[in-house]
Amino acid sequence: MKKILTCLFIAFLLFSCKKEAEVFVPNCNTSEKSFKNDVRPVMQNSCISCHSDYSSYANVATDKAKIREQVVTGEMPQEATLKDTEKNSIACWIDSVAKNN
Repeated sequence: MKKILTCLFIAFLLFSCKKEAEVFVPNCNTSEKSFKNDVRPVMQNSCISCHSDYSSYANVATDKAKIREQVVTGEMPQEATLKDTEKNSIACWIDSVAKNN
């Protein structure tokens, strides 16, 4: 019985520590976003410490759908939270065809 309670307590702790995700709704009515000026700086500051392959346009563009979903749902970055302006930059850049600009 003691082992069962211990296992349940550990399971509770693991699930209670999960990052709560709130879905972000981007507002793309602002100026056009640029990979160089808007997206790359966010990637450099918040992503490439774990995802070193996201330092180049080609790799970010290849994974753009996955990146967008994880950013707007709050799944990434795992150890931090992006500002709404950063989430907006990434989502709107991807929504506007993800140009290499």
